[in-house]
Amino acid sequence: MHWNVRNQLLIPVAAATFCSLLGLGVWLSLRSAQIRERAIEARISQVLETIRDGRFPLNSSVCRQLKKLSGVDLLVISPGGAKLAYSEESLPDVPPTVNSATQIATSIRQRPKFRVGDKVYYWVSTEIRHHANAEAAAVHLFYDADEIDRERWLGFWPIVIACLLAGIVTTVSITLVTQRIVGRLKKLAEQCQKVAAGDFTVMPVPAVHDEIRILTDQFNEMSTHLATARKQIEEAERFRTLNLLASGMAHQLRNYTTGALLAIDLIPPATGDAAESRSVAVAKRQLQLMETYINNLLALSKPSRSAPRQVDLVSIVSEVLLLIEPHVSHANATLTSTIPGQAIEVRGDPERLRELLINLLLNAIEAISQIKSGSRQRVVSVALAQHSRVAQLRICDNGPGPPAELLDSIFEPFVTARPEGIGLGLSICRLIVREHLGKISLDRDGNETCVTVQLPLAAVDRPSEVTGND
Repeated sequence: MHWNVRNQLLIPVAAATFCSLLGLGVWLSLRSAQIRERAIEARISQVLETIRDGRFPLNSSVCRQLKKLSGVDLLVISPGGAKLAYSEESLPDVPPTVNSATQIATSIRQRPKFRVGDKVYYWVSTEIRHHANAEAAAVHLFYDADEIDRERWLGFWPIVIACLLAGIVTTVSITLVTQRIVGRLKKLAEQCQKVAAGDFTVMPVPAVHDEIRILTDQFNEMSTHLATARKQIEEAERFRTLNLLASGMAHQLRNYTTGALLAIDLIPPATGDAAESRSVAVAKRQLQLMETYINNLLALSKPSRSAPRQVDLVSIVSEVLLLIEPHVSHANATLTSTIPGQAIEVRGDPERLRELLINLLLNAIEAISQIKSGSRQRVVSVALAQHSRVAQLRICDNGPGPPAELLDSIFEPFVTARPEGIGLGLSICRLIVREHLGKISLDRDGNETCVTVQLPLAAVDRPSEVTGND
């Protein structure tokens, strides 16, 4: 059985509040009715005291005045049973029985009743003497029973109604409050369904700083972690696909490339034909580049297993710059470098680090190759420096750079802005940087695109995992 949160909050609180107010209202109403009854009894007692202690003749005119003041009908009976005075002529003849003194103090509802026509009266009597030798006359007091009931209910119902109204207002207020709370919880539930469906969008944070806002903050944090985890899983799946492709194709392609290189090497050198020699050299260079790409593809399926050792980045960068100069010349570009004179040592695989630099430089050369010839100078710059606990390598080019929408995913496999590209170069670079527990980032500033690589120095304690922007 489903019992929603609103009812769980509303029903117990509303029931407790309503019952408390109703009980309080009944008690106050009964108390008010008792007070009103006591006020009536006090008026009757005051009339009795006034009559007994009075030194004025008790005639009909005086009886009528006393009725106006107290609401009590009076009837004066002589010892012989004759009416001497009255406030209402319709009052009945009453036997001249005089109540005891204790009767005056009893509750009004315990006093005897008289019915006159359709009316019922509470009745009490006393004796009066105008002087010592005079015979005692009986004074009978009648109080309308309906009037007493009316007075009692006038004290009872207003308080009960007020408490009922207060209970209703309280119940409505509690309903609105619980509805608001439940509404916010429903938004969280709807967001949970979105997360279950794969939508990790962060939900708006409520303005009220309460437990639900804390829950919302924690939920948003969870959504962010899930989105990151899904991205990592998708990336792992892409690399798994690459592993399958690499293991199936790289071996055959490398065999073909090796065979082509051997065939070119077996071609006898042309004598006197410089153009033919250049063509053969270009073909050989293209095959060598193809072999490099195939080795890159193999690196995805079979990462380097050589033990890391202390490596001088200055030597590796200098060596790679010499190897890359022909490509720079072929692109009609200018290569500038800023390399310190002293060694900068890191721990890693020199072949993998050399592959990292070649990929980044080839990527920069391909970028500046898109600049129209003669429009502006093509420039690639390399800067190596040591900053505190890391070695920083920065490779920049003045090519058009990747589109802004690709900047956040440029290091993922198969992401490329070039129609002829396959999007593996930068993903391989990131893989190598991660193997060396470093960081890699790309930024675009004006007309310049820069890739920054940071690697921990050999003398610095290496972190257990990669953090930050990679």
